[in-house]
Amino acid sequence: MENSAPTQAEFPEWDEEKPQAPKPRVVVALSGGVDSSVTAALLKEKGYGVKGVSLRMWPQASVVDAQRVAEVLEIPFEVLEVGASFRRQVIEPFIQAYKQGETPNPCALCNRFLKFGILLEYARAQQAFLATGHYARVVQTQAGFCLQRARSLSKDQSYFLFSLKEEQLRDILFPLGEFSKSRIRRLARGYGLPTASKPDSMEVCFVPKNYVDFLEKEGLHMPEGDIADEAGKVLGRHQGLHRFTIGQRRGLGNLGKPKPQYVVRLEAKQNRVVVGEREAVFSRRFAIHSPSWVSGTPPLNQRLHIQIRHPHVGVKGELREEGKGFVVELEEAVAAISPGQAAVFYKEENMLGGGWIKPFIPPLPPT
Repeated sequence: MENSAPTQAEFPEWDEEKPQAPKPRVVVALSGGVDSSVTAALLKEKGYGVKGVSLRMWPQASVVDAQRVAEVLEIPFEVLEVGASFRRQVIEPFIQAYKQGETPNPCALCNRFLKFGILLEYARAQQAFLATGHYARVVQTQAGFCLQRARSLSKDQSYFLFSLKEEQLRDILFPLGEFSKSRIRRLARGYGLPTASKPDSMEVCFVPKNYVDFLEKEGLHMPEGDIADEAGKVLGRHQGLHRFTIGQRRGLGNLGKPKPQYVVRLEAKQNRVVVGEREAVFSRRFAIHSPSWVSGTPPLNQRLHIQIRHPHVGVKGELREEGKGFVVELEEAVAAISPGQAAVFYKEENMLGGGWIKPFIPPLPPT
């Protein structure tokens, strides 16, 4: 399949008596938001045979808005029940990350295992492309398919797509990669979509209010422990590691220090929150694990643009091989490099891949 948008003239109307010349089929991941709604509308207008599919990730999740969009666009609509996979591959790792003193990134996991795992397999089984409302671009070059940042950098979501491979990009469409959000809103009104004024979802979709309440309702009750400075002096007590993230200042209480204290690291084995002054939160070096590269080859020993969370403007640095793993060296120190988040690597506009930031490993005591 060629990853390009055909015009209506290139593909005649679907005719069951002429199956040799059908329109390309596209499965659109309809979330019920404005972005996926406009994705479906744009592709239908360009002549694709569009089918909307919603992933129901937990029993109480509503698909009403997605269904209404499908009805307005007069496209087929289906719901895939993926609750068991969502729990196993997204929610349980989310809980486990906090147990280990990490700050998880559930959206990247959802993209990898569900949207571009289960749903991409579903689309391929129907000999169709998969399209989503992500703000990113798939570009075909002489070297192959690559993933690039969205034109609107303020909406770019390529960071969350770092696990995609070139062989997947061949069957994926990101129609919104050329548009600004304001333009998408105008298009939605023009298409008469019921989601045109629906607010964007800004939080983790399965956490209704705050993540601590969610974790505790899921049975994660972590014990109290020490708050200590980097020299090991105990300054106070905490009510559970899951209440803290790297760089955090609030919630530490009065630690008896003349200057404000920030969380420098979380030591899960010791059940300890380590704090320090603002400067201690900055770092230029960290390791990654479980990397994924679009081309299959790590971009070693070259000047790259490296993003350590979303949103983050990124900083220049290099990826180096060290022993059996990978280490990142940044050209300038960055605050709050957090285990559990992803480090994603770019060369100009091209997203090359990424890996998960490793937890802090304390040095061995002197012998």
